[in-house]
Amino acid sequence: MNTEELFRKLVSISSPSWKESAIAEFIRNTMADYGYLCLEDSYGNMLFYLNTAGSKLMFSAHMDTVAKAGDAHLIETEDRFMTDGTTALGADDKCALAALIAVAESKPDVLFLFTVAEEQGLAGSALIDRSFFDSFSIKAAFIFDIEGDIGKAAISAPGKAYIKLMFHGISAHAGFEPEKGRSALLAAAEAAAAIPSGRIDNETTANIGCLVSEGSINVVPDYAEMKLEVRSQSIEKLEALISDILSIAQKTADKAGNSLESNVKLLYKPYRIGEESKALQLAGESADMIGRKLETAPTSGGSDANALRALGIDAIVLSAGYIAPHSTAEHIGKAELRMLEKQIKALISLS
Repeated sequence: MNTEELFRKLVSISSPSWKESAIAEFIRNTMADYGYLCLEDSYGNMLFYLNTAGSKLMFSAHMDTVAKAGDAHLIETEDRFMTDGTTALGADDKCALAALIAVAESKPDVLFLFTVAEEQGLAGSALIDRSFFDSFSIKAAFIFDIEGDIGKAAISAPGKAYIKLMFHGISAHAGFEPEKGRSALLAAAEAAAAIPSGRIDNETTANIGCLVSEGSINVVPDYAEMKLEVRSQSIEKLEALISDILSIAQKTADKAGNSLESNVKLLYKPYRIGEESKALQLAGESADMIGRKLETAPTSGGSDANALRALGIDAIVLSAGYIAPHSTAEHIGKAELRMLEKQIKALISLS
């Protein structure tokens, strides 16, 4: 199948995060038909290869989509793939999957890494152990997972942390003896108002995504829960912001007579790519070969490049051609899908 045919097929296979078994089976069978061997970890991440000899380039895309694209309603025009406006398309990242699988048919001696649960804070690639790659010498890795026309590269990306704050108060009857209660909801709300949110500076953001306290209106709530994310291009700023948030929450809880529990998880670390990067150099050369000039810029989102670079692999994330990912307006032009395939072939020719 060519890239467009593969894209249609992949979009027809539902693959929300952690439910990628059907698309993984299709990819596994197709790559086996092409002669590739498969190394698969216990989480479902798959690495395809022809042999272990020599230094190789690695190409990667994730198999999962956001839930909104789980049952994508594909519509096709002469020059574009899109949906009927009721679902997302899942071109993030099925356009990259399609192009990579199409290129694999010619049996290039490179590595193909297909990951799970990328849309869940890189949950799949974050679980890959470095030993997964021990049999291979990886020269550079390319992840196709940025919005926009082919020819873009992210030279830095933020780290991201998840924070869960749990306020424990004292319940009481709201009508008979409210003074005996200590409202966890009010404490959490006061903390939410005081915690820095939005754009903190030019490389740091924070967002309170959830604040809940379920219960009856005639009871002073004794439990409230807040969930946040923080991102920064600087690990020092990320850690400092987390510390500030925990301090504010603790002071607010103490003031209200509440106790506080917290759960902080660093989902992935930030990175910056220097000019010495082989991956960056090859990305630039491949863009020249297809008539594009490489555009480099920071990105505000994470990708599997964060996880791979944390393992010591020279990885870079490049544009995949899709527009408006995760939304009902998501689409990709057929010309950009073909251009994506051309860039992959150009990179392989440079190996």
